[in-house]
Amino acid sequence: MRALRSQLDWLGERAQRLEVERDQQASLAAAAERARIAREMHDVVSHNIQVMVTLADAAAAAQASDPGRAAEVMHEVSSTGREALTDMRRLVGVLRDEAAPAGANGSGRPSLAPQPGLGELDALVERVRGTGLDITLDRSGHPFAVSGAAGLTVYRIVQEALTNALKHADELASVEVRVAFSEPDLSVRVTDDGRTPVPVAAVGAGHPNGNGERRRAASGGHGVAGMAERAAAFGGTLEAGPRPAGGWEVTATLRDCKAPTSA
Repeated sequence: MRALRSQLDWLGERAQRLEVERDQQASLAAAAERARIAREMHDVVSHNIQVMVTLADAAAAAQASDPGRAAEVMHEVSSTGREALTDMRRLVGVLRDEAAPAGANGSGRPSLAPQPGLGELDALVERVRGTGLDITLDRSGHPFAVSGAAGLTVYRIVQEALTNALKHADELASVEVRVAFSEPDLSVRVTDDGRTPVPVAAVGAGHPNGNGERRRAASGGHGVAGMAERAAAFGGTLEAGPRPAGGWEVTATLRDCKAPTSA
């Protein structure tokens, strides 16, 4: 009887420990998921709103001298806003527990498009070009099939770097985006020629330019921090800071990005 009671006590303690560990794991998983969703929401909202603000400023400047151009730019504002709403609905729709009203696809939930990746970089660059910014997109090395997560990471890093350029650089004229393939790794570099008017610390490189000035990474500093977290998830690094010759540079390296081969 003593042995049986001892065994039952041990089993009870073990069950309690397992229950506590289960709750801790659930809390950690929920926190990680909230952080991931926050990054996605930040990237989607911040980028599209910044593009809309830049386009609206351009339309206001062109209204008196070129009404036709102003109307065209405002059409781009409308298009960008609709795209932002679509992305927001997609993210929120994933989080909803209840079924949404039947949509065009005839199902109980809205259709879910794939997350953007390397294939959508050209469309991203073209959309930002609508603000009047001269952007070049170059690819080097021997392209290989990358995982969906790696493609999304590169897309979000480029998106955030372009957003920061539009938001914080003065006298910005051109941006260069370079994606380098070195199987199984990927690297991306985004450089611009704008001045950096806000004196704050950068992440990574962080050396002041010739004017001794540094650019704010993003409102509250979340932009560069989010990019660094995305790169770290692939065992990589990210550096962001002013260039010696002027302008700003973001460089990220991602490790082991190759898509898994099917058996």
